[in-house]
Amino acid sequence: MSKGFITAIFIMLIVTVGCTSSETDPAQTLEPMSEVVHEPGLPLVQADNSGMHENTGRDDPTLYEIPGRQDISIDYRDYDIDYETTSMNFHEFPLDKLVAYYLGGDGAYSYGASYELYYRFIANPDEVLEFIALVGGNIVRGEPAKVRLCNAIVSIYFFDDILNPNSFRTVLDSLEESYGLQSNEIIEILRIMGDRLEENIEEFNLR
Repeated sequence: MSKGFITAIFIMLIVTVGCTSSETDPAQTLEPMSEVVHEPGLPLVQADNSGMHENTGRDDPTLYEIPGRQDISIDYRDYDIDYETTSMNFHEFPLDKLVAYYLGGDGAYSYGASYELYYRFIANPDEVLEFIALVGGNIVRGEPAKVRLCNAIVSIYFFDDILNPNSFRTVLDSLEESYGLQSNEIIEILRIMGDRLEENIEEFNLR
C-alpha cells in the first residue's frame, strides 16, 4: 500500500472526526445578522425561492445564476432553511442558497454543502469564483466568507478527490494561468485557495 494512499485515508479520518464532533445548533453559532459586517451594496433581503428549478446536473446554468447585487444574501434564514427539516438535496440548490446553507451550518450540517460546492467549483469554476467574489467580504463568525468558502473547497479536495490527478490542482493551475497577474478579487480568492492547498500539502507531507 502506497504512502500517499495511507496519508489520504488518515486525512479522511481527521476530517470525519472534525465534521461529526460538533453538536452545536447551527442556528445558534452563526453570528446575528445585526453583528455581521457586509460589503457596501450587499444588503440582506428576503430571497424568493418560488422558482426553484428541478435538478438537471451541475452543468445546469440556472444553478449559477447570480441575482442582482441588491438581492444577494448569505443568511440561511433568508432561504427558509431549517437544519433539522430542510431537505439536503444540495445538487438542486441554486448557488446562493448552497453557500448560505454552508456558511450557516456547522460540523456535519456543513459537510454535504461543502462537498457540493467543491464539485460545482470543478464543473464551473468561473461562476463559483464570481459568486465568492461578490459575497466574500461578509464576515461570518469573525472570518471573511471568502476564506471560509475557499477552505471548504480545498478541504473536500483532500477528503474526497485527492487521488484524482485531474481534479482541483489542475483546475486551480489553469485558473491562475488564465487570470494571469490581474489585481482583483478573483486573484485574491485563487491566492487563498493556493495558500490553503500548500499548507495542507506541507502539513500532511504530500509532496
